[in-house]
Amino acid sequence: MVGKTREVHPPAVRMRFVRLRRESTGLLFVLPTVLVMLLVIAYPLLDALRLSVSDVQLNQSSTPFVGLANFAAVVSDRVFANALRNTIVWTVLSVALVLLIGLAAALLVNEHLPGRGLIRSLILVPWIVPAVVVAVVWKWLYNPDFGVIQDTLNRIGLSSIHVNWLADPRVALYAVIAVNVWKSFPFAMLMVLAGLQSAPVPLYEAARVDGAGAWQRLLYVTLPHLRPTLIVLALLLTIWNLNTFTYIYVLTGGGPVRLTEVLGVYIYNTAFQGFHFGVAAAAAVIVFLLSGLLTVVYIRALGGETA
Repeated sequence: MVGKTREVHPPAVRMRFVRLRRESTGLLFVLPTVLVMLLVIAYPLLDALRLSVSDVQLNQSSTPFVGLANFAAVVSDRVFANALRNTIVWTVLSVALVLLIGLAAALLVNEHLPGRGLIRSLILVPWIVPAVVVAVVWKWLYNPDFGVIQDTLNRIGLSSIHVNWLADPRVALYAVIAVNVWKSFPFAMLMVLAGLQSAPVPLYEAARVDGAGAWQRLLYVTLPHLRPTLIVLALLLTIWNLNTFTYIYVLTGGGPVRLTEVLGVYIYNTAFQGFHFGVAAAAAVIVFLLSGLLTVVYIRALGGETA
């Protein structure tokens, strides 16, 4: 009598089956989230692409195809060029100042100071407060008649300095940048602080033994260690600031005379004030492509630093 032979799978094959079953189970769990994300993100994106190559008018049932005419209109628009220039100034200054102040704050709270936990909590307050609330509060602070900033100048004997911070063409953009920096630097501080607390202590001890002072330890030990964190942080801040809208729209609406209008505000004004929806969609696609390019740079930098 010949017994039945049972097929024995090699261990590698069994492990492959187990891994495949685990991955399939994980995909089933995330599938609802993926479908929701596709509905929320993919559909608006595809519709924006459709609008960017269409002639969209109010009370118009059809949207005829116009090819790249909307993109040509955007590129030749002086207002778009002005918004792009303002966006570059906004992004460069905001990222540089946020990195600098965030690094300084992280170095400060990383020291053994009395009340260090309270100081950290207070510094995080701007990051916790919603952006619209921050913009409204700073609009009140900047008020030239009854704002806290002007009142402080009057009390310390500088009443001759009377600036309409959000309406003066010379300072309006920089005043809004200051709000953005105040709101964003706590995030940079948290990122840098995490990097500081992971720094190898023996390196600092060896530097002290070699006679390195505080400034030399910062230049030759701390900053090289923080380089991956600073690169990723700079790229993230650049992507976020390229798509900014809330602070400028609430504080200035893009004025005075469009001197604070960035790309996000330009798209909004073109669509909902000028009712040029196709042109606005084309501008949005251009901003999306710029953000996508920076995202690719961010992913490659992240992969390179973690490799």
